[in-house]
Amino acid sequence: MPFLTYSPRPPLSSFISYFWSYTGKNPPRSRRLTLPDGSIDLVIDLYDRKTRIHNRYDTEAILASSVISGPHTDYYITDSSSERSMIGVHIKPGCAGPLLKLPSIALKDMHISLDDLWGLAAIDLRDELLYSNTVEDRFHILEKYFLLRSDWSRPSHSAVQFAMASFQQPQHPESITYMVEQLNMSAKRFIQIFKDEVGLTPKRFSRLMRFQKAVRLIRQSNDIDWADLAMSCDYYDQSHFIKEFQSFSGLTPTEYRAIESLHPNHIPLTN
Repeated sequence: MPFLTYSPRPPLSSFISYFWSYTGKNPPRSRRLTLPDGSIDLVIDLYDRKTRIHNRYDTEAILASSVISGPHTDYYITDSSSERSMIGVHIKPGCAGPLLKLPSIALKDMHISLDDLWGLAAIDLRDELLYSNTVEDRFHILEKYFLLRSDWSRPSHSAVQFAMASFQQPQHPESITYMVEQLNMSAKRFIQIFKDEVGLTPKRFSRLMRFQKAVRLIRQSNDIDWADLAMSCDYYDQSHFIKEFQSFSGLTPTEYRAIESLHPNHIPLTN
């Protein structure tokens, strides 16, 4: 299979959703839409292809073969026409501190060359991946690298842990007032801590979780009643749902439904 994933062992499983690998010929469509979910992605192209990324305003960034994409408030499009062999890491929201040794806010809405971030260590890691024999070996190399390199003395703030758990519940609260009452801290302090560690404000992250819930329901449903779906995701009405969905994805819900792929956050687009 060209696309494989691997779930890391503890303690990495608390910070990394999965490692992934793609090996094969050019994908059938050359542009891939990535939807925001608050996570951080590391992508290493093993054929030394430079990555081209476009934002919603069609501004293009041409980057090195190894790229870190921080938490985004918006969608972006990757030109994948030259991708043939890649490996990546999908980092959970708010986990840049221990894994990358910097706050997530430093990566907000950014795509950075891994060489610029890690220097020679990034080059050494890529070389080790290139000379490994199997995909499984590459997954274990990445796992070992993060286990040895991560700073476990930088745990997430307890307020952020509480908020993240609350926001990812099926019926999550959006009220900052509710959060600060539970945490017994000022709203200003809570928002600053959350923004530093997650890279997004609590309100923005809450909206993303609602949007991602809608994405999951669209994918899981055969016959969709759009008004019911909007209500189940706590949108005011169907118009609010469509506007919010289009803001985060650049697509209407029906357009997304027509082109969804196996991965909810990486959607192939026509050339």
